[in-house]
Amino acid sequence: MFLPWLDQLLAAVRRAPRLWSITGAIVLALAVAGVVVVTLPEADTAESGPSAVYFDSCDEAEKAGAVPLRSGAPGYRRGLDLDEDGEACKATVTSPPTPTSAALAPARAPIYIECYTDDDFLQGGSYTIATDNAGRPSFAAPWSARARSCEAHATVVPTTALEKAAYKTAKYRDGDVATLYTICAANDPDEVYASPGFTASNEQIPEINGALTLCPTHPQAGEWRQAVKRSRADAQLANDGRIFNDGTFLVGEDIKPGTYVVTDVKGCYWERQTKTSDIIANRFVTSARRVEVTIKSTDFAFHAEGCGQWRPA
Repeated sequence: MFLPWLDQLLAAVRRAPRLWSITGAIVLALAVAGVVVVTLPEADTAESGPSAVYFDSCDEAEKAGAVPLRSGAPGYRRGLDLDEDGEACKATVTSPPTPTSAALAPARAPIYIECYTDDDFLQGGSYTIATDNAGRPSFAAPWSARARSCEAHATVVPTTALEKAAYKTAKYRDGDVATLYTICAANDPDEVYASPGFTASNEQIPEINGALTLCPTHPQAGEWRQAVKRSRADAQLANDGRIFNDGTFLVGEDIKPGTYVVTDVKGCYWERQTKTSDIIANRFVTSARRVEVTIKSTDFAFHAEGCGQWRPA
């Protein structure tokens, strides 16, 4: 039987194992009748030292920014090392969320378009224009078939961000982008927008830009952009009075003096006039590849009929 002071010592060890042992405490008790050796079980304590650190749980260690705790590091103890591999409170790796079916779904329902594929408009087929989850439509099928003329049999309300941008760029007002889809689907080598030297009107320029927004990689996108570039240059010339068609124009106000030409004319008549409408010079051309006239600053007016568009020479 232990002495009373020994019972008190053992009770203190049980209450505070951290202060008494790391790998096991051996308490020697001397009794009156002889020597009694008591071996206490190994305590689960943090590694000791001048600045010992102890964590009650891995949550506490994580809040302190100490995870993971490796053997020999402050705060490591076997009670937190569940798999006993020398590393406790391993950092948790969170896997990225798995995309839902809604996130992977197309941005809009497919668009169905019918196109002719021959110059005689006798052969053709139907094409399904699907979009990816970013709203980009694919026209690969009609492009590879060299579709000549296409038509959508239903209204296509702008739904995706790309469609809304194309609709706004085209300056449409009817709430329908079906026309842009048909323009994009066609891959006609004789398409007017892609023809050499084509210049678009003020109404056509926004429509071409709208199509370029919807299908920027169209096989004829380069020709479309050149047409828009020429058209903008022509618009500036028209504003400057250096491009004009048939009619009567005041020199210096409506048109600028200079040398102008028209091409591929049939039945073209022009005349330069004085202030009293007298004819300074005139000419009637039944047919010609090119007609040229020089309008002088002293001319009062210029009149043309059946000639077409006059452009700077």
